[in-house]
Amino acid sequence: MINESTGNNFHSRDIRSLENLVAIVILFFFIAASIWIVFFRSYYICDVNVSLAYLRKPLKEIIGNDLIEQTFISHVPNLGKFDILPGTFHRRNNSSLHIEISDDVTKKVIRELIIMNSDLQDTQFYSVDFTPIKESNNRSYRISIKSPDGRAGNAVTLWYSPENIYDEGSLRTSFKVVEGDLFFRTGYRVDFDEWFGTLINKTAQGRHSSILGNPMFYIILFFIFVLLMLILSIMLAKFCLRF
Repeated sequence: MINESTGNNFHSRDIRSLENLVAIVILFFFIAASIWIVFFRSYYICDVNVSLAYLRKPLKEIIGNDLIEQTFISHVPNLGKFDILPGTFHRRNNSSLHIEISDDVTKKVIRELIIMNSDLQDTQFYSVDFTPIKESNNRSYRISIKSPDGRAGNAVTLWYSPENIYDEGSLRTSFKVVEGDLFFRTGYRVDFDEWFGTLINKTAQGRHSSILGNPMFYIILFFIFVLLMLILSIMLAKFCLRF
């Protein structure tokens, strides 16, 4: 017959084994998440940013054969996203936007995309991701936007600046002459190390302190933070198992 103390020992041993198993599982997922973040997640750094103007206006509803075109110059390779600033008129629209990215010199269409207007939020930037264009550095591109299924009352618009705030491109529409540029941003795809390095350098930039202005200080802080998060996760898991 197993006495009470022996039973308690078995119970304590089972608890410790379960705690160790949970700790191993957490460590596994932590490592897996880290590998995904470093090697498989897409990172983008902003290249062109036409979103800082104080004055903005909406174009009209984009319907039928309406065409909106914005040209720009990419300064870096791996152009892989751009953001637009839509206006939904505070309603749900079940139409779509058809977008083409073409080389402004050769006129060749490089990427074709369709986004659903029901996914757009009013006056919130919407990111359009696409397969990166590897040799996009120092090339001129044209973004063409239309909405063939857009109808009055079931369509969106785009915000633009009537000021000429972007000298390397221009806005043109098929329905009226406009001055200025669309509110848009472009981004190029980078590896984690380049993205992380850019983030660290921007954080340290402009700091007058010899410590706060040193990028290595923030790298050390980052790894300390990661280590603490791992330790706290394991401790929390063990704590929860005791109840």
